[in-house]
Amino acid sequence: MITLLTTLIIAAPPGAPARAISAPTEEACHIQLDARSGEVAWEVITRSGRQLRRHNIAKNRPIAPPKASAPARQMGWTKVTRKPLVNTLTNSGRWAVQIGGKEPASPSAASDIHGVVSPDRKTVAFVSGRSGQGDIYLTPSTKANQSPRRLSSSALPDVHPTWSPTGSHLAFLRITDRGRQLVVMSGVNGGKLQERVAVDERDGPLTLSWRPDGKQLAFFGRDWSVGTALYTLNPDMGGASKVLGDVSQQPGGPAWLPDGKGGHNLLVVRNDALVVIDKLGEQTVLNPGAFGIGEVAAGVIGRRTTVVFTALGLTADENADPRYRKVYKWVVPTP
Repeated sequence: MITLLTTLIIAAPPGAPARAISAPTEEACHIQLDARSGEVAWEVITRSGRQLRRHNIAKNRPIAPPKASAPARQMGWTKVTRKPLVNTLTNSGRWAVQIGGKEPASPSAASDIHGVVSPDRKTVAFVSGRSGQGDIYLTPSTKANQSPRRLSSSALPDVHPTWSPTGSHLAFLRITDRGRQLVVMSGVNGGKLQERVAVDERDGPLTLSWRPDGKQLAFFGRDWSVGTALYTLNPDMGGASKVLGDVSQQPGGPAWLPDGKGGHNLLVVRNDALVVIDKLGEQTVLNPGAFGIGEVAAGVIGRRTTVVFTALGLTADENADPRYRKVYKWVVPTP
């Protein structure tokens, strides 16, 4: 378990400059990185609503956005790489989870939202109001119009399911009249389904992410003295520990940065800087040469540790347009 940070801050040496991969006149947000395919996706705000953009980092080229009714949000990578999952608003006015323009789950009058693909890319978890509440369902990603399997049945709405790296657990947020709880569900891919409230409303969980080995969860939560704080917890034992206060929340939860030794450190945005937090609680400030940093994701792509982030511009770019946050790719230098 990561404990509260020491005060040691080390500035990492700058490496190759960051490179923009998004249009300079579009506001980018909600970045998602899939290291296995070498793809990054993000959302932009257009006159018709939010749209998705895609870029293949491994091949350094843009990819045509997925076909879907507009607007569209939150992409996921399925086994059929040319047909990613998208969450989109249909012509009938309901939100739907679609793959290649078709719904994997049989549609209902209620909206289906927050669709996410399992690690083996065979299953989609999503939230639907078809039962009268916001419950979590499962459906195959390889077929269309299938009757989904209902997982949760709380009287309270559940949102934002997130798969564990093995696909055996789902972590999600439950909305109560006092705030949000972080719930961990086991037995998702076999065995008895069990739910456990790992974090209650006192820590106010907002967004979460799994460590790539599945042995730890990190989340952004409320801290009444500093606004938003970074927490970690053992998904099997519970008991959240505050790691760092006064951090920037982002939709995808805290990022995990490979440490080059088979493990992972936490990576967050704090005071317009990228801050790495190791298992001993020491901080390293990475220097991609950017300002106005908003969100960050990380992974190993082509054997290189790569960080993808949004920012208003690069400090070395005298012509940077600070009106729009753009998406940048940066290969982390070796110390």
